[in-house]
Amino acid sequence: MAALLYDRLVTDQEYVQRVRRQRPSALLPVIAAASARWHSDTWLESPYRKYTPWALADIARVSIAYGNEHRGDGSCSEDDLLRMLAAYASLTDIMIRDNGNYDSVSGWLLRVSGEQLT
Repeated sequence: MAALLYDRLVTDQEYVQRVRRQRPSALLPVIAAASARWHSDTWLESPYRKYTPWALADIARVSIAYGNEHRGDGSCSEDDLLRMLAAYASLTDIMIRDNGNYDSVSGWLLRVSGEQLT
């Protein structure tokens, strides 16, 4: 089951690599369709409550920033997106990994504000 794929914390590098498996031209339309279906009023009813607006936005950001059109076979399914959402939900927290030092706290604040305060 894709939503329960990770029973451990996922590193940022592993998460980015998971998103990069799909071409942006194939992934972004799937994200757009999921975003239209599971918007801010309905994401709590989404499968496994994984289709959060901020997770979909981050996957799109990673795909645009790091993806390329020479990966994968050009197809992307809803299950592929659910696997990416599961990886996002299992991301290790920088503050825990870096023992809460100044750089990790400021990085976490920057990430959270960028995700939720826009």
